[in-house]
Amino acid sequence: MKKLKVLSTDSDKLYLFDFLTMFAKSFIEIFAPLLLYKLGFSVPMILIYFLIRSSTCLIMTPLMTRLSRHIGFKKVLMITPPIFFIAYLMMVLTPINFVSLALFGVLYGIYTIAYWTPRHYFILNSSRKNEMTTRSKWFTILETVAGMIATFAGALVIDNYGMVAGIIFAGVVLALGCLPMLFMHVKTEHYRRDKFSSILRRIPKSSLAVLYLGEFKSVANTLFPLYLFIFVSQHLQFIAGFEVMIGLASILVIYVYGWLMDKKTT
Repeated sequence: MKKLKVLSTDSDKLYLFDFLTMFAKSFIEIFAPLLLYKLGFSVPMILIYFLIRSSTCLIMTPLMTRLSRHIGFKKVLMITPPIFFIAYLMMVLTPINFVSLALFGVLYGIYTIAYWTPRHYFILNSSRKNEMTTRSKWFTILETVAGMIATFAGALVIDNYGMVAGIIFAGVVLALGCLPMLFMHVKTEHYRRDKFSSILRRIPKSSLAVLYLGEFKSVANTLFPLYLFIFVSQHLQFIAGFEVMIGLASILVIYVYGWLMDKKTT
């Protein structure tokens, strides 16, 4: 009788990493703008927060890529849980002013790019070109499922135990989710610039389209709840229910698009 091997392949580790980290991210992220609004920040100020966060990601992308080349993607990934935890705690516990809002945006931007840079590299480096569209599709669907579960769970925890409890829980899950990547067999600790560039060039346009759909969904998942919170209902579980419906629609669109791309390439 064969023994059941858990997480015996790099794909197993990637899927577990992706599910847990996206669960942690979604558990708290869509409620951050709502908390900022409740704390007294106006909608224009919240939009400035998003601008600061996005600008930080843009500025830090080449720096984080260079840092990853020097110290390794695994080490960069391991700094994301403490940055995530500090950023959210600072949002809740520091004085309510523009400086604290800007610092939160900068820290969260650094966390975001420190997470996505290793994640994309791990996925691309472990995928063949002819399977990238399929893998992109399934990773995006996995993220969406994790997000739907996490959003509703996050609403329950924050409603009953408060935002700090939600932050602590999400931080622990994020740290646990990063651990499988320490045991990846993919050689990522020492690599050349030309190898990194060649991996990026292997991405087919159909895979990029799937990734763009995921990024668009991520933006919608942060701005749409704020609209609902202001104009429809301030009950977090009501907002989470809408997020679940958006997630189900996203899964259908991504699956159909991925199926069409798979059919086109065969």
